[in-house]
Amino acid sequence: NYDKSITEKNRSYDRAIASENEYNAAKKAFDEANALFSKAQSSISQKQKEYDEAYKKSVTVGIEFNNLTTEKLKAEEKIKALTAKETQAQSDYDNATDPADKAAKDLVLKAVQAEKAAAENSLVTITGKLTQKDGENKTAKADCATKEGELTAAKAACNFTALEANYTAAKATMDGARATFDGNEKSYDAAMSAEKAAKKTLDESSTSDVLKDLNEKLAQCIIKSDANGVITNINGVVGSSISTGILAVIQDTDNLVVSTSFKEYDVSNVKIGQKVIITSDATGEKEIIGTVSQLSMTSASSTDTSFPAEITINDRDTGLLIGMTAKIKVVLKEKNNIFVVPFDAVGLDANGDSVVYSQGADGKFSPIKVTTGESNDYEIEIISPDIKEGMIIRASADENAAGMMPGGAGAGGDMGGNMATMVG
Repeated sequence: NYDKSITEKNRSYDRAIASENEYNAAKKAFDEANALFSKAQSSISQKQKEYDEAYKKSVTVGIEFNNLTTEKLKAEEKIKALTAKETQAQSDYDNATDPADKAAKDLVLKAVQAEKAAAENSLVTITGKLTQKDGENKTAKADCATKEGELTAAKAACNFTALEANYTAAKATMDGARATFDGNEKSYDAAMSAEKAAKKTLDESSTSDVLKDLNEKLAQCIIKSDANGVITNINGVVGSSISTGILAVIQDTDNLVVSTSFKEYDVSNVKIGQKVIITSDATGEKEIIGTVSQLSMTSASSTDTSFPAEITINDRDTGLLIGMTAKIKVVLKEKNNIFVVPFDAVGLDANGDSVVYSQGADGKFSPIKVTTGESNDYEIEIISPDIKEGMIIRASADENAAGMMPGGAGAGGDMGGNMATMVG
């Protein structure tokens, strides 16, 4: 812990120094941007003040104009209502027949007419003020537009917009760098405190059983396997806890086996210890030698009549890996250093003896009596003292179907080869 605390303190220090340098560079850039922007602000300050005053006046006069417009509309609505009221009062007066009633109606009519006259006089006054305020409003708006144009021209002359953008960006960068520096500085202080605490613990542990306990705990962190091999799968991660199940899979990659099965019609020919030739797509045409090491005497299931088996791979550095697929051929019989020819090359003479036809120096074929031996699906062994290495044997005993094949080994191999009968 103490060593880790020193490492973390040094890292924190490096981060703090780097962020401090970044902050100083950002502050320098900000100071330069601020100086240029302040100068630009100073150069347009008078135009800004004039525009602000003109804008304020324009807003104030606009509000007053709108208020007068509202008053005029209200006055016009009032006159409209009084006109209707006057019309009704006039009708009531005209229709009155009783002298007393007519006198009362007359008083109402005159009162409405007086109120309407006062409203009309008020409308005239309001209309006059509105006309005057309309002029003031137009003048204020025009003056505001003029001041705004002058301010815009002043800003363009000093490149104000670009300087303002530079100032804003530089300030944001500086603030971010400052926040990072402050954070790293706090981290460094915390790392310093952690180092002191770890040093104190280390000093105390050197005179107590703490170090011994820690070493014992460390030893318990090492997981050992009872078997040798290569870890091919891990089911845990650092910091996790595994109480049950398999933590890791260890496999013996030096002693690979091929798991396979044989059909019921083949299994009777297979014996433990027989040689096996193994090939795979991954290794190409390379033949790998193995041995039948396990063979079950019972089928895989009642519905599957195949018999499980294992093939031990004898070769090393085969290129095979765990999980690959492979093809196998079990060698049932094998003979070496014999003469083999295709089945069709062996015929019968008039006496019923087996013969093959060998080409002489004159190019003609003549029969040679042979004894047949072992065979596989394609070739048959021939035995005769008259058969020599390098002879050309006709590929078919039937002259009409004959074709020449050097070596007589069906696939163009040498006379005097090997034969294997295989199942797989």
